[in-house]
Amino acid sequence: MAGLLLIAGLAWADDTAACDPTTALDQAREAVLALDLEGGHAQLDEAEDTFGCGVATPAQIAKFWIITGALASFEGDEADRDAALLAARVADESLWLDAFGQDLREIWSTSVPLEGEATLRLSDLPEGYAVRIDGKEAKGDLLTFSPGLHVLQVSGGEHFFGRVVRGRPGDSITMPTGLPELPKSAVVPDPVPDAEPEPKPDKPEKPIKPPKPDRPAGDGLPVALHVGVGFGALVGPGFEIAEVTEPAAKLGPLVEVGAVLRPVEMAWVRAALGADIALAGRYAYLGGDESAHSLPLAPVLHVSGGVTLAERIDVGGLVGLQLPSRVPLRVVGSYGINDLIRVEARAGLNLIGEKTVLDGETTGSIVAEPAFAALAAFSF
Repeated sequence: MAGLLLIAGLAWADDTAACDPTTALDQAREAVLALDLEGGHAQLDEAEDTFGCGVATPAQIAKFWIITGALASFEGDEADRDAALLAARVADESLWLDAFGQDLREIWSTSVPLEGEATLRLSDLPEGYAVRIDGKEAKGDLLTFSPGLHVLQVSGGEHFFGRVVRGRPGDSITMPTGLPELPKSAVVPDPVPDAEPEPKPDKPEKPIKPPKPDRPAGDGLPVALHVGVGFGALVGPGFEIAEVTEPAAKLGPLVEVGAVLRPVEMAWVRAALGADIALAGRYAYLGGDESAHSLPLAPVLHVSGGVTLAERIDVGGLVGLQLPSRVPLRVVGSYGINDLIRVEARAGLNLIGEKTVLDGETTGSIVAEPAFAALAAFSF
């Protein structure tokens, strides 16, 4: 019965130029991450076109389905999302794109095909053509595969045929390809494997080392580059040193760069170098000669760390050294929008040390300055 649904068809072609899906897939990934859904559809269509004029690898096909599933997720289509992520896992279960986040990865990693199988017969397959399902070679003209979405490709010489098919349990169909006969010189017989040599009796066979386990998809070094940009506020005592005045309220942008380490799943540590920039006013301080000075920005070196309370929520504390004469102390909380971007809030105070003038007098003690900030943090 013709219960197998063909969702895309691509005719055979003699021209193999521009039939590598790599560029289209990379552009589709960037478009979907930028929420350019129309552009994502266009680039995925371009990548799908290459399946009919070249041979795709399992990794390329899996990447195509992952991006397709992410696009469907952003469009609120859960059925197409789940079908595409299952197809990606069937094509290459070791490949995942971290940029699409943990939620989609969880759906991908738990995807299980329906029980049963679908069959497809190529009715007019000439001799000498290679047949592939999801980038993996298949034998003969009768193909059996798990229910779900698959990429069928047939190639021989300069001729190609490709279709994206969806099979349901028990589905069966006969499909023509329209491919021409290949010249006899293009028909390459299957190679005959060399006979294995008999082991010499006077030399013991070397033990075979077990293969190393594959590294899980998405794993890598637990350290990443951290870049933060945001806006901060300091509200505390104003300082007046000779002709130099530091206002009580200082508002302005902040920038920082450093590294974030996640040694275990539930903990994080970060070190960064940055600066608070005052939009109005300057930071006042006394020099070693008791003369007044000021800075337009306050450089800071700080470390922070804490725990991960939920899948995307980090909390912790921050301490550092800041010029002029400040020790920042903060409570930190952040939420991960995806694997690349987090939004972060900080609240606390600065401890301002000795030799700082308050109302024209040297304090000789610690002064507290409340501080608040909100920023976007990027991890690469």
